[in-house]
Amino acid sequence: MLSQSIQQTQDLLQLKIKRIAIDFDGRLGSLYDGCQDQLLGTLDINFEQSSIQFYHKTRCILEKGDKNHKRNLLELINIDEQLRLSLLLNLTSTNGIAEIINYPYIINEYTRILHYSYIHREEGFPDEIEKIRERLESCLTKTNATHIITSICWGIDIVIILQLPPEDNIVSMIDVILEKYRAYLNDDCNDFKLTRDDVNSYKHIINTTIYSNIPAITEMTTLHNIFHSICRLKTDDTQYQQLYYILCPISNSSYIHLDSIKNNHLEQYLYELSTSMKIIETCFNEDMPNLLCGHFKERFSNVYKQWLDIKNEYVNLIERLSKLVIEIRCGQNQTSILDKFLNHKAQIIFKNNISNLFQHVIDLNKKGHLISDLSRLNIQYCNVIERKVDKNDNEDTMKRKLIIDENTDRILCSNDLLNQNNPIQYKKLLNDLINELENNVRLRLIYADFSYCTYELRDMIILTSIKNDYKKNKSKYKEISSFIDNNNNNNSTSPLTRTSLPISSSSSKLSLTDSINILLLGETGIGKSTFINALVNYLTYKTFDKAQTEKPIVAMPVSFRITTEDDLQEHNVKFDDVNKSSSENFQHPGHSVTQRCRSHIYRLHNSDETRLRFIDTPGFGDTRGIEQDNLNMQHIIEYIKNFKYLNAICILLKPNESRLNIFFRSCLTQLFNLLGSDARNNIIFCFTNSRSTFYTPGNTASLLQHMISSFSINDIPFQKKNTFCFDNESFRYLVALQNKIQFNHHEKTRI
Repeated sequence: MLSQSIQQTQDLLQLKIKRIAIDFDGRLGSLYDGCQDQLLGTLDINFEQSSIQFYHKTRCILEKGDKNHKRNLLELINIDEQLRLSLLLNLTSTNGIAEIINYPYIINEYTRILHYSYIHREEGFPDEIEKIRERLESCLTKTNATHIITSICWGIDIVIILQLPPEDNIVSMIDVILEKYRAYLNDDCNDFKLTRDDVNSYKHIINTTIYSNIPAITEMTTLHNIFHSICRLKTDDTQYQQLYYILCPISNSSYIHLDSIKNNHLEQYLYELSTSMKIIETCFNEDMPNLLCGHFKERFSNVYKQWLDIKNEYVNLIERLSKLVIEIRCGQNQTSILDKFLNHKAQIIFKNNISNLFQHVIDLNKKGHLISDLSRLNIQYCNVIERKVDKNDNEDTMKRKLIIDENTDRILCSNDLLNQNNPIQYKKLLNDLINELENNVRLRLIYADFSYCTYELRDMIILTSIKNDYKKNKSKYKEISSFIDNNNNNNSTSPLTRTSLPISSSSSKLSLTDSINILLLGETGIGKSTFINALVNYLTYKTFDKAQTEKPIVAMPVSFRITTEDDLQEHNVKFDDVNKSSSENFQHPGHSVTQRCRSHIYRLHNSDETRLRFIDTPGFGDTRGIEQDNLNMQHIIEYIKNFKYLNAICILLKPNESRLNIFFRSCLTQLFNLLGSDARNNIIFCFTNSRSTFYTPGNTASLLQHMISSFSINDIPFQKKNTFCFDNESFRYLVALQNKIQFNHHEKTRI
């Protein structure tokens, strides 16, 4: 008999369940309905003295949002699967930390989630479960209770959801600050300091949403205030709230929990529906008609009618599923009925309808924000469909339909895809229009939206007069040039830079997409800039003798040291004004001379006057360390996003290297992530200073072959057809002559 009682007690202990506290009325001895996850009140019974165990346990984690999948926030904060399902079915109220289920925004790659928990103590009944159950049975009459609270854990639980701006450089800085907070709160470090730059960086956070079991915390608005409040709360145990309950089953209960597979299947279905419904409702609550400024009235009306119908259908769906789940948990129905319900054709159609509505509403909401933002800038919005623009139009007929007053209309033509792929160019053109309006208040600025018409708009353009094409083209070229020249700072990602190259008068027709675009990459000091200078001179002068009689063409300033044989004297050679170059820095050996990306255009003197665009980039292997290399690479990636295509990726290397720079692999990986695996067919390997190896790659060849064979992308070519060896000594000689340096006959014959 005793052994049977012990076995029953052990079985009951195994049946205990843990529930995150979302109702703070729970006390030791409170009854609980597990079928609906609700507290039912506390029995009027005097129990034995409770035991208390102190933990003082801290945990703080920092999570990044996912751009590919929706995050189940309930699972993230460790709410168990049965309670998650009850919350999604509205069986229980959403209080405290569980209010996170109502988070109304999309979780994406710019979302950060900071979860802090502190367990102070756990209080509970002595482990005499049988005695407690016997006393309970004598007091229970008619009740839906399935469990009783036998332990309560007290402490602090906080979730902070941050939405960061879609600007990678700012995101990187904020991530550093968040890691400082996380490390300190998790007791990983004892020292916490923020610099002034740190404080300025987290001011860029777009939105901060707080959920907690401590009500006062949720009223705060800044990360720093929350941080200081947590530090104060840890020293004041009177502020702690329930974290979770331990529930022991009552003997006569018929509670049956759903098995994990069925539960997870239903939860995933409901979570996706719930998330879409919340975001749709948030969009409508923003007063979209006001955002749209009178545009898309019919489309909004149709979408809103669909929303009302779907909302009613959703309420009915939740009620029906809630009833089914309660019946299954009470043992009154089989779990197989859920599969039949979810696989029914009507539910599949309903889910698809919500998905389609979600996409329409999101698109309409984004368009509303675009129109509203344009309106604040005094720019009118025009859907070109309303002007009858379609695929049958050419450029001239399109202009005639859009330009009403040639003297005042300035029209920016673009579409959603171009704006998404070229945000820097879009902002630049907007700023150009605004600056022009400040100088001429009579102008009428218009944004022409080509998103919904069949006319293929390949690039963003600004339309002016249709009478004078020459003036228009000249103006367009001026806009492109200013796009570079007005951005001469260390963070510039301008797509084009004019140089002193001999460009013909027709260069006014230059666009960003009609050149041969060649990206140059290589280690610091490899000679990318010198390569451009040397190649331009090679293409300009038919013979070396001719080049010696002329002043060398310098696409960018140069500075180097050279030693002559006769007197072994070292000379500092400079050409063009190295002090005025904003893209090159010659003052810090070991740092990349090219400080930011810059394009150099050269027009070949062939039949079709092809234009070559060399994209010079900062070198990797900078002595400032891997962080500087990462910053340079991010700058390169943002820069080349401004171009519609690249014709070649030219990787410059030195022959006879003993090892490759460790950042070289990371550089190629990031490029392939951006451009895709097909980019491997456009790679060219160029070996500089190769005269010493008889114009061969030397030892570097085997190192390079080993490195590219380790990539997951197969068949990166390293063959004779895409490998070139050269030496830029002839260009250095030409520049040295301009510096009045004398060479003997032997030196000249080696050039």
